[in-house]
Amino acid sequence: NYLRSVILDVDKLNINSSVKEVVENSDIIILAIPSPFLENELIKVKSILKNKIVFSALKGVVPESHLIVSEHLNKFYDIALSKIGIITGPCHAEEVALEKLSYLTVACESDKIGKDMKMSLESKNIKVKLSKDTMGVEYAAMLKNVYAIVAGIAHGLGYGDNFQSVLISNSVREMKRFVNDI
Repeated sequence: NYLRSVILDVDKLNINSSVKEVVENSDIIILAIPSPFLENELIKVKSILKNKIVFSALKGVVPESHLIVSEHLNKFYDIALSKIGIITGPCHAEEVALEKLSYLTVACESDKIGKDMKMSLESKNIKVKLSKDTMGVEYAAMLKNVYAIVAGIAHGLGYGDNFQSVLISNSVREMKRFVNDI
């Protein structure tokens, strides 16, 4: 439905509608569903999730706990912070599928786990930056969307490039202060 112009090689895909089977048969889990639906899916695999490596590609907070995903996984699923990673963009699925140049940040406290994920995701079209600041990366990804909405409103109101430049500069400074305070 979402990638109509892309042809996927189904021989390379292992598609399954059972989240429990996917988690049971995987060492590394990448969460890539909207955060409002996360808890409903996680609860199905709570007993088998603890010893897995879990990466979150979500932006936002888990509505049930009002925590970012890494904090939620640590607090309610007893997953060690060293086994939790973050994957963030900006990176749109349709452009990745069309092999357009894209950039990701992979954040993980564990050097080995972070480097392994970086190697798994990197390709000629995807460049990956590595970070150890999982919370900073996760909060920055979420805050970026707030500033993007404000930039869209300013554009809609007809504000010019000068205002947009000041808005973005101030947003980056504010984000830096916020992340440094967590």
